[in-house]
Amino acid sequence: MVVVNSTEDTHRPKVVPRFAPSSIVVLELYNETTREVSTPSNLYLYIDGIMTFTFNFIFDEDSKYQMKVTEDGNVVFRGKLIAINQDAQNYDPSQGLYTYSTI
Repeated sequence: MVVVNSTEDTHRPKVVPRFAPSSIVVLELYNETTREVSTPSNLYLYIDGIMTFTFNFIFDEDSKYQMKVTEDGNVVFRGKLIAINQDAQNYDPSQGLYTYSTI
């Protein structure tokens, strides 16, 4: 899951792609609540198997997106993105609660 800060306009998430892109990639953000697709312009770096994106987008707090990156119709990366208003390093989706398996 990609976590971004909703209080910032410029975002720089890092992902592990399926393959190393060699040309322009398209970033699509699908809002799971409004069902709208946005395609912000982006720049990326690919270094040592990690893609770092830089794009401008205004996220609502606690909004969830599906993130898809394509190159010439081939999917480079697909995953979930969540926008929060706290430091992504300290984000805890379970808020300190333990969950137990019933299996």
